[in-house]
Parts: sequence; structure tokens; C-alpha cells
Amino acid sequence: MKLMFIDEFGDHNLDPKKIDKTYPVFVLAGCVFDEDYYNNTFVPAFNSFKKALFGRDDICLHTLEMSRPEKSKDKRFLLFRDKHFRAKFYEELNKLMKNTEFTLIACTILKSRYVARYGLSALDPYLLSFDNLVNRLIYDLKKNRGKIFAEKRLDNLDQQLEIA
Repeated sequence: MKLMFIDEFGDHNLDPKKIDKTYPVFVLAGCVFDEDYYNNTFVPAFNSFKKALFGRDDICLHTLEMSRPEKSKDKRFLLFRDKHFRAKFYEELNKLMKNTEFTLIACTILKSRYVARYGLSALDPYLLSFDNLVNRLIYDLKKNRGKIFAEKRLDNLDQQLEIA
């Protein structure tokens, strides 16, 4: 069995007046693991990584909290203010990723070009990207089975995804 974990980067807003010029893209990415490898190798290694850096493995790493630690409710993210901690974190994360067996599938949409090309008929970037990721996963599965786990978003967006 294959497992795909998906999460988005950026927002799916297509209003040209509201597209963030500093991050004008929407990205949906999926990490695909073999289920046994994920459970028996990756999860223990990832928990060890978190325990070594934070003293516990119950922290959920989010880029927003890592880049703006003062906005996090979890005070452990304040460690990211220290440049030596950040350097150590990324050094150890890079080691972990180099030693991890997974496939990354991603779909990136430059929102301004997408809106310019499709206008009002432009599909929601999340749903379009999700469709692309699922099609790629199905192609790679061949005769195997797979499960998809999506990062939780707002309830109405989760319902739209469930319908899709």
C-alpha cells in the first residue's frame, strides 16, 4: 500500500487584486511513501529528529510558525529566533530527507498567468492541483492500492475536497 500526504503552500485565491506579489503561486505537494517503510522507518526517524531538537516528538512543524515564531502558541518555536538553532535544525532536516525513501509529486500554479489565461472559467487551484496529484499517484500505483491524507483546512474547504 502507498500513502500520499498532501499539503498546500500559498493560498488558492484567484482575485487579481488580492494575489500576494511576494508569493504569487499556489503549490500542492504530495509525499508518497510505502506504508511499511513509513510506519517502521520514517516515523521513528522523524520522531527521533524532533526529540533531539525539541526534547519531545509531539511538535507539529509548520513553516509559518518556524518563520514567524512569535505568532505561534507553541513557545518551542521561539527556538527559531536563534540562528544557531535554525542552522542545526536545517542541517539535521537535510540529513533526514537525504536518508528518506519517498516520492514527491507537486503541482505549481502561477496564479496571475492562470487567471489571465482562463478568467472566470479558472478552476479552484487546490482542486485542479489535487486532481493532478491523484492522477499521478494512480499512474504510479499500477496495480497497488493507495490512501491519501490531506492536511486539514477550513471545514468548508475540507468538504469541497471530500466531494472531489
